[in-house]
Amino acid sequence: MRSLTWKTAAFAAVALTATAAPVIPASAALGDCPSSYFCAWADDNAQGHRAQWSGNDSNWGDDGMHDNDETVYNNGTPGGFDHVWIYYDVNYGRYNMCIGPGEWYDAQLDDNDHDSHSWSTACKFD
Repeated sequence: MRSLTWKTAAFAAVALTATAAPVIPASAALGDCPSSYFCAWADDNAQGHRAQWSGNDSNWGDDGMHDNDETVYNNGTPGGFDHVWIYYDVNYGRYNMCIGPGEWYDAQLDDNDHDSHSWSTACKFD
């Protein structure tokens, strides 16, 4: 009987391991964004299609990200133009949010509605 209990427990452990999908936290996936770049992913937790930019982009549609971002991350190098302003529309129309170096947003982007961005020296209007 003892042998049967051990085998049952071993089988259950193998079954759980085989069916459990690994969960990668966004912080680990953010490492895919190169240093000094701004990145956007099509899915939550920095998963799925990723676009990356080292400069301004007036039309995310060219990179397959038209209204399709669920996660954004500013991996810019602090100093100078290191903040990213994100806009709802192409050609920097309808400002939505700004993120500083090292910041990322995930849960607040459920609408997938950004189309352009520009780098700035701060997250404030002059």
